[in-house]
Formats: sequence, C-alpha cells, structure tokens
Amino acid sequence: MLTSHKKQQRFWKVLFVGVSSIEIKRSTTPFHKVGEAYKPAPKPKHPLKVYVSGGISKHGPTELVIFEGTMDAVLYCQILETSLLPFIRNTLPCHRFQQDNDPKHTSRYAKNFFNENDVFWWETPPESPDLNPIELLWHELHFMWNCNLKLLEERLKGR
Repeated sequence: MLTSHKKQQRFWKVLFVGVSSIEIKRSTTPFHKVGEAYKPAPKPKHPLKVYVSGGISKHGPTELVIFEGTMDAVLYCQILETSLLPFIRNTLPCHRFQQDNDPKHTSRYAKNFFNENDVFWWETPPESPDLNPIELLWHELHFMWNCNLKLLEERLKGR
C-alpha cells in the first residue's frame, strides 16, 4: 500500500503541457447624441484569436509561447523545442511528459521528436478524460486576460 508521501512522489517529475486559444474581444461603447437612437457598434467578422502553449510541474512553469495561425505537428514540435526542452534540460532531466491525445500531439512526427530529444512521454489511453491540471490554469488565464485586455495587447505588441 502506498503512503501519501509516495503517492505525491509519483508526480514530482511530471510535466503537464497544454495549448489553449484566446479570442480577444473588444468592448467598445458607442456614443450618440441625446435624442438620437442607439446604434450598437459593429462586431468584427473575424476577431483576433491567439494561442497560448505552456507547461507546469511541481518545479515551476515552462515559458509561455503565444502564437497565431493553425497549429500542426511541425509547429507543435517547434514550440516544444523552444519552451519545453530548455525547461527539461535545466529543471527536470528525469521527467514524465503528459499531454492530451490531440492528433498533432500524438502524430508520427511528434513521436519522433520525443524520441530524438529524450522526452519521456507518459502515454494516456485514447478517449480518456482530460485530467491534465494545466486546463485549470487555462481557465484562470482566460478570466485574467478577459478582465485585463490591455495586458494581452501589450504582450502581443512586444513580440
């Protein structure tokens, strides 16, 4: 029987990684003259959408990567190369890597990347519930950036 200390140790070396999208909504209040009818501001046809990729572990977070466009397996591995690999080398050389079962994350290209770079992928069964705790952080991130849109805009302009 495992003690609670041994149960905690199982997750000391796990790196949870995920990707989330953020749609930037501009809230504009149109002004109108007294007595004129209120005209709502037109909504953009295609609001700006950005993606955020990052990871967390008991030893801290990886660098956040913000990007636009469509992600494929090649872009996913490029992001992992710039944010995940330095974290693993500097912080968690003996690790377990956990991600969801998105097809681009489990593609042959991604699996080759993991093997070539000694990323120890903790494979989860297909159709398994998403138990990655980083999903809770994405929820908080959405809330924070929706409350503070200027922070996100400044971050994007700084790229």
